[in-house]
Order: sequence, then C-alpha cells, then structure tokens
Amino acid sequence: MVAKLGVTRSRLWNAAIQKRVAMTASMLGSMKSVKLMGLTEIIGSSIQAQRSRDIDAQKNLRRLVICMNIAGVIPAYYAPVFTFVIYAIVAKLRGSDMLSTDQAFTSLAIITLVAGPASSLLFALPRAASGMAAVGRIQAFLLAPSWNDQRDAVGKLSPGQIRALDFMKPGDSKAKDVMQDSMAVFMDHATIRPSPSSEPALDDISLKIKTKTTAMILGPVGSGKTMLAKAILGELPLDNGGEIAVCSKQMAYCSQTPWLLNISIQNSI
Repeated sequence: MVAKLGVTRSRLWNAAIQKRVAMTASMLGSMKSVKLMGLTEIIGSSIQAQRSRDIDAQKNLRRLVICMNIAGVIPAYYAPVFTFVIYAIVAKLRGSDMLSTDQAFTSLAIITLVAGPASSLLFALPRAASGMAAVGRIQAFLLAPSWNDQRDAVGKLSPGQIRALDFMKPGDSKAKDVMQDSMAVFMDHATIRPSPSSEPALDDISLKIKTKTTAMILGPVGSGKTMLAKAILGELPLDNGGEIAVCSKQMAYCSQTPWLLNISIQNSI
C-alpha cells in the first residue's frame, strides 16, 4: 500500500517537473521573440506558477518520505527498549525470572541483527517507489502507438496539365484528383494539432505547391508556419477528413533548433 501510494505521488511529481522544464526550455529557446512581444513578465509568471504547482506536488511525496524515514529509525533505536520493557512487564505479571546478563546481551545482539535489515528495507521503499514511477513512465512511452505517416503519395503531370489546374476550382472533385497527381505538396482541408489532445494550431488548411517551384510561407511569430512544415514532413497527426499528399517522402528539413547527433557533419547531413 505504501509503495503504491509512493509510486502515484512520484509519478505526479515527475510529471510536474517535466512540464516546468519543458516550459522553461521553450521560453529560453524563444527568448528573442518573447522580448520582442513584451511577454517577459507573463511568461515568467506562468513558469513561477508552474514551479508552485511543482512544489505542491512534491509536498505530498515528501510527507510520505518523512513518515517512512521515521518508521525506518524506530526499529534501529527503539526496538531493544520496547522489547526489554515488554518482556519485563510480562515476566513480572507471570512471576517469571528476569533476564540474566548473558540473555540480555544475546537478545540485544539478535534484535540488532533483525532491526538493521528492517530499517534498510523501510529506507529503501521511497527510492523503490520513485524507481517504479520512472519505469512506469518509460513503459507508457514504449507502449504508446507507433508513428503513423498519414501522407499519401502523388505523381507528376505534364506542364500542360499543370497549367490547366489554374482554371479549376479547388472544391471540384476532378481538380482534386488532378492536383494529387501533379503537385509536389497537396493539402486538402487539413486540421493540424501539435498533439492529439491539444487545440488545433491550423484549421481547415488547403494548399497546393507545384513541382519545380519555390514556395515561401510568411506570417507572424506563432502563426503556425513550423506546424505546417512538420505536417508536410508527416510528423504531426491530422484530424479525420484532412488529407496531405507529397510527391516524395524523402525531404530535407532545416529546423530552427536542429537536433544534431554525436557524429560527423557528413553523416548528420
């Protein structure tokens, strides 16, 4: 029961720490944008509030750890006293002989040998609970659904067919079929979320990017440009009804915060 309670509280505390660290890292990575938009005090207050929630979640775990530490100290320091006091009371009530010196030292040695491992076990319970909580988070990650690439593949058309697309309406079913066969990137009524449980970052987006052309996406900070790029890469899920098709799933992408492996530059590229 104590271990189960410790696992639950450790899991809540670890989740609070992870959220605060993620918020802090995101803020530090976008410090220039935060200062330009005048959001320094708002972001600081938000992180401080998350730190307070982190401490509140930690309090419940610390109370449990204190109780376990007290319970671990009791056998080592008070077990001999309680044992001899109880024996003396019982012996007096029954009229039995008291312990001799040899019996007292032998009993004390046995009690010490038993109380030591018992105290170690009680001290180890909080650490075991924290370890079980961490293992539970790793297990949840490993059991999560695999990444599913929802993008479709498109082909190529002749230049004449590509020019004919300019005279077709995007809602036309024939135009949709033709665009899917001619575009480098084709997106139809796509709703994009950073995660399945979050609010949509981009809602009902439709676009077409022709092959052998240069496309630029412009917009203010936080408008969803990176979300759109990641959706084209297939890294973000789509709501039901949306569609993204690309001519090739092998793409080069340069992120604002690149993830570099501990290998050579040539191998990273």
